[in-house]
Amino acid sequence: MSLPAPARTPSHPALTAPATNDLIERKLRSLLGCWGITRVDLDDIRQELYLDLLERLPKHDPARSPVSLFVTVCVHRKIYNLIRARRTRHYGPEQRFLEHNDDAPAGGPVQEACAAERTARIHQNLNDLCLDLKPALAELPEHLHAVAIGLMSDRARSVAAVLGIPHDRVYRHVREIQAVFAKHGLGAYAA
Repeated sequence: MSLPAPARTPSHPALTAPATNDLIERKLRSLLGCWGITRVDLDDIRQELYLDLLERLPKHDPARSPVSLFVTVCVHRKIYNLIRARRTRHYGPEQRFLEHNDDAPAGGPVQEACAAERTARIHQNLNDLCLDLKPALAELPEHLHAVAIGLMSDRARSVAAVLGIPHDRVYRHVREIQAVFAKHGLGAYAA
């Protein structure tokens, strides 16, 4: 009794071409740090790219385009679709729960509890920010205080119109406000 022949791994010369490998590696380097992609994700994405190419290369028609162009378009489209999927994916705790529990009812108590937790966390962060902003706002002179409060909800030109001052003066005031905020460790909030 003989053993069955090992299954042949499908291959295509374009998969092993240095240009294909260079393209994929260059694209992976450009993705690193974007859309939440870490080094841990790179191997999975690389594998997805090669699998996608493996599926699509037999459909390539050399009369329509060179294989290098076909590979480039396939890689770009796959990366675009991966980014689009990551952008639209919801990273909340209820989504992570639902990914691992397919039988969880949509709109059920788990999702409601997670939404309530997220809302409470947002309110707590806003309260903390208000406590941090209070001393910085108190240190501002009255004219800068009015500009800072106005800029929390409106554009500089609208604030200038409401306060009756030229908009270029509002921009000068913003630099002064940024200096005070930076002194209080809140420079990122006045950028």
